[in-house]
Parts: sequence; C-alpha cells; structure tokens
Amino acid sequence: MTLGHHLGGIGRAFARYPWHVALSIAVLTLGLTCFIAAGLFARYVASFDSTLPHSDRIYVVYQSIDLPANQLTLPLSARTSVPVAERLRLEVPELDAVARFMGSSALAGVPGAEALRDGGVFFVDADFTKIFALHAVAGELEGSLARPQTAVLSADTATKLFGTDSAVGKVVTISRQGRTADVTVTAVVDVPAHSHLAFNVLCSWDVFAAWLPQGVAATWIAVSVRTYALLPADGSLTARAFNPTFFVS
Repeated sequence: MTLGHHLGGIGRAFARYPWHVALSIAVLTLGLTCFIAAGLFARYVASFDSTLPHSDRIYVVYQSIDLPANQLTLPLSARTSVPVAERLRLEVPELDAVARFMGSSALAGVPGAEALRDGGVFFVDADFTKIFALHAVAGELEGSLARPQTAVLSADTATKLFGTDSAVGKVVTISRQGRTADVTVTAVVDVPAHSHLAFNVLCSWDVFAAWLPQGVAATWIAVSVRTYALLPADGSLTARAFNPTFFVS
C-alpha cells in the first residue's frame, strides 16, 4: 500500500511538473554514477603495485628541508637528495634494502647505431632488484645490477634493440648530454602493467655517479631522486616506528 501510494504520488508529480521531475531524476542518476565511478577509481588507485612481491613492505622516502639560516625551505615531497640513501643505510641498518631511482634524459641504443627515442632510462642502486622482485624473462634478476656498467632491460626494449628478449650479455650504449657509457645487459624483465613503475632500462648507479658533479652528489638541498626503503620481513621495524627515527639536522 505504501509503495503504491508513493508511485502514485510520483506519477501525479510527473504529470504536473514533468520537467522538474525529469531534472531531479537526471541529477540523482548523475550523482549515483559519480559516486560509483569515484569508488571504482579509488579502488583502482589503491590496488596499484599490490601484485608486486612484499608490496606491503615497500615505502617511498619523503624529504623536507628547513634551513632558516640559509632562508631555504622546501615542503615535504616524494623526492630526496642523493645522500639520503647512504645515510639511511648507516643510521637504520634494520632496513632490508634501500635504493635510489633516478630519472634522466638519457637514451639507450645499440653501439654504433642511433639511440631509441623512447627514453625511460633510469639509474638505480643494486638493491632496487631486491625491493622490486620483477619477473625475469631472461637472466637472473637477483644481483643483476651489483656489478658496474650493467643494465636490466624491459622485454619490449630488448626486442626493439636486438629483435629478441634474449639479450643477456649484449651491450647497450647509454647517452646523456654528450656523454656515453657502454653497459652489459644482465637481465630482461616484464614491467608490471598495474604499477607506478614504468621504465625501459635500469642502469647500475655507478654509470650515473660518474656523470654527477661532486657538489650535487654530496649536497642535501638538490632534491631530485626517488628513494625506496624495504622494511624487514620479521616486522622488527614498522613504518610507524621508522618514521620518527630518521632526522638530519
């Protein structure tokens, strides 16, 4: 009886005010659609990197700078200075791994040939492959960037450069601002599709360090590197406990 009464009321209102009722229904429909879309988008974003091994222990290190004497203040951001990783390793040895991830304008190519214009060349510390256990389609990921002048390629990039993803042992030339370095491919990996990671080449950090001015390598105010930390698997150091432990004055 109550439902019939309401339906009758809606029918009478629609007959009397058709445009007003139609507009109300349209607004309610739009609101419900936006609500559902926002929920699905939030769920999509929250699921990023969830398929990576031990993703619950991987954290991005944030840095802020406040130097009143130098009249320098930089807000908290997801970029750090170069020395942060080394300081973390010394002051928080409980961390399973710490690694830098540095983007650049570098290009990759086969020696003697024109470089690919895709970009996507990053320089990382050896422990990057410990933090992000990517699936290797060729070679062994573990320790793949521990030796100098080495590189890990995405499967797509390996195919573009060599016509196959079996590129382990081959040489790639990295060029940046007039400088070049030949690196040896030690592994080829699949880049996670549902992840913030997007790269074509991962080069061992020593290649970038050789090109980095000494002043930039030592300064704390040049904030340009993404630094990752891997918390211990045994739970001996949690994110809540880690946050207040690292402070540089």
